[in-house]
Amino acid sequence: VQGFRAESDLVTIENIEGHSQNGDRALALNFKGQTSVSTPTFILPSELEMPGYSLVASPTLYSNQTVRTALSADKNAEVRLFVRTYDEKDTLSHIDGPIVSLKAGNSSEQSWVIPSTGGQPIGEIGFAYLDETAVTVYLDYLTWDGMPKVTFSRPSGSGEFPWEPP
Repeated sequence: VQGFRAESDLVTIENIEGHSQNGDRALALNFKGQTSVSTPTFILPSELEMPGYSLVASPTLYSNQTVRTALSADKNAEVRLFVRTYDEKDTLSHIDGPIVSLKAGNSSEQSWVIPSTGGQPIGEIGFAYLDETAVTVYLDYLTWDGMPKVTFSRPSGSGEFPWEPP
């Protein structure tokens, strides 16, 4: 499922045939209520506790890059793009992106320029479903490109994350 994870039992994720403009498969996000799905773009807090490894990593998504996605749904629905960035306490904070209004059976392409995160790394990107009724949202693609605009520095605050800026 391309690294996506369900954030509650109100959604299941499966790789299915169809619902793709340029390929043969899509990701079916089967929502049963208001919840979200996400995929990591950097180290997640749980990975800091891995025993026996010294972890070195770089984010894959940065401020000023353009996220592009294509979605469709089996009925009218709204989802919101979001990213989560690390804050001064080493926890993930939510930055809301645009709401995508989906019409049943129609594909909707959306782009979003990631706003400044104040140098904080982006840990995840995902979709939040905004309704309580069941719907299946089909993710055709999620990608990003463009020149990042970010300056890394050691975050202020009380966090313990072992930051080592380049």
